[in-house]
Amino acid sequence: MSVPKLNRKLFAMARVSNRCSAHVRPGGGRGFTLIEIMVVVAIMGLILAAGIPSLYGFFHKEGLRKSMSDLEDTCEAARDAAIMSGQPAELVIHPRAGTLEVSGGNGKWGGQVHSAKLEGVHIEALKLDNTDRDYSQAETVRVKFYPKGTCDEMIMVLETDKNEMKGISLEITTGLAVPMTERDMMSLGGRR
Repeated sequence: MSVPKLNRKLFAMARVSNRCSAHVRPGGGRGFTLIEIMVVVAIMGLILAAGIPSLYGFFHKEGLRKSMSDLEDTCEAARDAAIMSGQPAELVIHPRAGTLEVSGGNGKWGGQVHSAKLEGVHIEALKLDNTDRDYSQAETVRVKFYPKGTCDEMIMVLETDKNEMKGISLEITTGLAVPMTERDMMSLGGRR
C-alpha cells in the first residue's frame, strides 16, 4: 500500500470519527442535561396544575349534581332489586325530609337495599302517573318498579337555593331515569 492511499484512508476514518464525536456530549455520556430535565418537569407541572380544578369537580360532587346522581342511583337500585328478585320493589320518597330508599323484593334483595339523602336541594315538583297533582309536600310517596324492568310514571324536579333546577322522569317501559330538558321542566309549571 502506498503512503498516499494510506493517508486517504486515515483521513476518511478521521472524518467519520469527527462526525460521531460531534453528537457526544462532554464527559462522554449520551443523555439529557439537568436543565433539559428541569424544563420538562416544569412543563408537566404546569399542565397538571391546569387540570386539577376539573379533576376536583369530577371527584367531589356537590349540591345539585350530587343529589341528581343520588336520585338516579336510587332509581337504578329499585329497578335492579325488582328485576333480580322477581318481585316488585318500591322507591320510597320522603319529600319533606328529602330522603329516598328502596324497599321490596324478596330473598337477597328483601328489605331496604339502598337509600340516599338529597342535600342542598329541595323537591320543587313531584308528579306521578301523568296526573296534575304535585306530591312535593307529601309525607311519603311510593313508586313501584316491576320485575320486567317497567315502573310507574314519575317526574321529579330538584331546585337549589340559587334557583338552579334539574329534573328526571322515569321511562315507564324501561324503568330508567331520563334527565329532563329545560323545556320539560317549564311545562310542569316550574318557576323558570
